[in-house]
Amino acid sequence: MKRYLKITITILAVLIWLPDVKAQQDPQLSQYMWNPYTLNPAVAGTLGSYQVRVNSRFQWTGINGAPQTYQLAAYGPSVTKRMGWGGQLYSDMVGPINTTAFLLSYAYNVQLTEEFSLSAGLSLGGLQYKVDGSKLDAGDLVFYPELMDLWQRDPALLASSMSAFAPDANMGVYLYRSNMQFGIAAQHLFGSKLNLNNQSVGLNKLKQHIYATGGYILNVNRELAVEPTVLFKFMNGAPFVPELNCKVTYNVEVRRKQSQVWGGVSFRYGDAAALMFGTVFERRYLIGYAFDWSFTKLGQYTSGTHEVMIGILFDKIK
Repeated sequence: MKRYLKITITILAVLIWLPDVKAQQDPQLSQYMWNPYTLNPAVAGTLGSYQVRVNSRFQWTGINGAPQTYQLAAYGPSVTKRMGWGGQLYSDMVGPINTTAFLLSYAYNVQLTEEFSLSAGLSLGGLQYKVDGSKLDAGDLVFYPELMDLWQRDPALLASSMSAFAPDANMGVYLYRSNMQFGIAAQHLFGSKLNLNNQSVGLNKLKQHIYATGGYILNVNRELAVEPTVLFKFMNGAPFVPELNCKVTYNVEVRRKQSQVWGGVSFRYGDAAALMFGTVFERRYLIGYAFDWSFTKLGQYTSGTHEVMIGILFDKIK
């Protein structure tokens, strides 16, 4: 009975990430406010220095086949022009499914007023979608409507690896000033269809996602700042998902150099709450950790979600 219970839970976890069910395709990060470029390519070039971020997320620990996400992003401004470049690479593993993507970005910034600037960005790249058939059996396929028809046409595929590659593109705009930002981005613009082993699998394709973000930095004094942010996620056929966050940053001096310690909370409607904390050591080395508690029925079978972030901020471009 325990074995069947684990299989069922694993299938439910995978279904949440399958392209044609009513949920999001893309991986999610609780500490996105430290890496907004991964949601919106227009962020490239809006900060004064190059940034590198690495995120590792282990969702629903204790459940076999639960999502694991690894992401690397680097971005920054031009030395002489109001523009920026960036790139990201991520791998998202859910049960028998592994999604790997790479994207390169360009953004151009325009000064609108004395305080506000506007950036527009575009990312181009590709995505590989891979299914390890050896991790499935015929009984499991009832939970995978996108793969059932393919297996019925060729049962031998069940014991093999199937893959699909598709071009991908994102675009966005980002309005910002020193203590305020608002952005909106569209991902998977091409809506590419995924054909596993050159065979169609129904309506299995990349669906467009819309992300809207906003935030404000309230400087309480020279040491303390409070930053509430919001994230709204839209996808056709999926429920609207709002996310509310608040981060508090405190400046401290370590070895005569300025550093920061920070903490925050996050609430993802209908999904989870998260507690986060970390440090920006000497305003250069970034370390963060987040722990999510799930509100869903899966929450009773898991010990939570863990997310680790490390990063580096290079010197400002002059």
